[in-house]
Amino acid sequence: MRKPDKMNRERFINAIESFTQVATRDDNLKLAVYSAELVLPDFELKYPKNNHSKKAIDAAKKCIQNDTQENRDIACVEAGAYSGWAREVPLSPYHIEGDHNIGSYHPDYTIDSSYYAAVSCAAAAASKNACASHTYNAANYASTDNKTKQKIIKYALNLSEDWP
Repeated sequence: MRKPDKMNRERFINAIESFTQVATRDDNLKLAVYSAELVLPDFELKYPKNNHSKKAIDAAKKCIQNDTQENRDIACVEAGAYSGWAREVPLSPYHIEGDHNIGSYHPDYTIDSSYYAAVSCAAAAASKNACASHTYNAANYASTDNKTKQKIIKYALNLSEDWP
């Protein structure tokens, strides 16, 4: 039996896009939270006093537990508050150039990815209709290396085992 190749970027993106299009809102939110939490330690290491990422992720978790309009509104506020804070943080020069596929090549991109994964996570919770696209973004931004990509795919597969 052939050993699987490392997951390239295109295969990862196709798999996540397929998952998010057929998954329930609940499963999309779980994947967004899981993805954002994978890169949260990188952010907390660089910004130990900043709790915006954690608040954004926690707001999304509340929507998983109890998906009410009130909890979606809180997630929306957290995503917006986090976006406002991030304007004060200089992004890596690689992000400014617009290259979103270099996570494994430059360590600063991991910090940018943590930020975008958390914002996308909260945005997924806040949005009733665009949850899949925000979940896709959270997973995509969190996938800074092959090991993380594999964890995200494995988690998505585990979620899909309960589908009819």
